[in-house]
Amino acid sequence: MKSPEEKDLLNQLIEKARTDGDLRAMGFVYEFYYPKILKYMYYRSNRSDYEDLTAEVFHKVVKNINRQDGNFEAWLYKIARNVLTDHWRSKNTRESANYEDSNIENLPSRVDQIGIINAGIDIENALAQLPDEQREVLILRFLQGFDSLEIAGITGKSHGAVRAIQFRGLSALRKIFAEGGEKK
Repeated sequence: MKSPEEKDLLNQLIEKARTDGDLRAMGFVYEFYYPKILKYMYYRSNRSDYEDLTAEVFHKVVKNINRQDGNFEAWLYKIARNVLTDHWRSKNTRESANYEDSNIENLPSRVDQIGIINAGIDIENALAQLPDEQREVLILRFLQGFDSLEIAGITGKSHGAVRAIQFRGLSALRKIFAEGGEKK
């Protein structure tokens, strides 16, 4: 989480980028949010497209930041959602998990990390079995660190709906793991 001072500085940089077109300020904003959007895209798209989709999000951000008002983070994630929607619509296909393309070979090969890697793969497999709405809420909540009010702003759903989706998603994950990783 960001400290109040970090939030204030980030908001100042966003405002400078928004009102003055300050490219240096936009660079700092990009550096802060790029890893978060990259992770979001990684879990919401196939593994060969997530970097390109992240770049497309930031291209749209830079192009339209002067028209942005309100919560920047919610706006940023709405752009990311729209880019994903357009991506899947253009492919005319449903999201599929392609674990052969993951970069597991690039991870450190220390023996003590094998369990972590396997757990990560198990979580990815389990998330891929959830409905899109549940997967998105769980990714935003537990992998991106947003609270349910922030997720409501990003998804356009009510706070209560987000909490219900999160509950259903966690229940579904428990069932998937109890059944050995495969949804019945």
